[in-house]
Amino acid sequence: MAAAAAVPVCSRIIATAPLSNNLMAQLMPKQVMCAETRKLHYYYRPSPDGTRILFGGRDGSIAGDPAWPTHQLKRALADIFPVLEGVAITHSWWGHVAMNRDMIPRIFSRDGLRYAVGYCGSGVVWARWAGQKAAWQILGDARARSALEFRPPPAIPLYNGTAWFLPAVYAWLGLSDRLGRPRRYRASS
Repeated sequence: MAAAAAVPVCSRIIATAPLSNNLMAQLMPKQVMCAETRKLHYYYRPSPDGTRILFGGRDGSIAGDPAWPTHQLKRALADIFPVLEGVAITHSWWGHVAMNRDMIPRIFSRDGLRYAVGYCGSGVVWARWAGQKAAWQILGDARARSALEFRPPPAIPLYNGTAWFLPAVYAWLGLSDRLGRPRRYRASS
């Protein structure tokens, strides 16, 4: 069996209970999407109606839908926004994102098929654009040129369809983040 080049990784988002207009203005004055630079980064934004904070990150689980990732995200939310320490979480959901070793989205061909893959959690941003470029490439359209034109992503050694190594990867990345930055983070938007 050939080694796989992408691993399905759980990504989870939580939503706070509705917050006051004053608190939302204080926490997210520009009402824009935010992300961090940590290796195990979090991303957050106001809900479309501007009343809640949607907060997400990799949840670290490899099977099922355990409750602990929601608690971990709530703790991280309070690290970034200490005023939200006791806020209620009303929603928690998750899905898989495809991660590859080099974390580079790409368009490539293999065995006569065209692929636009490897968004590594940024599919909302890249998928429509890359998919359109891949379709134009199939059609021979001049608009098909893309900076994402790469060879297929490298295979992931010892990956057999079960991401058994993810807990160790998350532990390593988390340790790296803790050694490189202070415990509390302040949001700046």
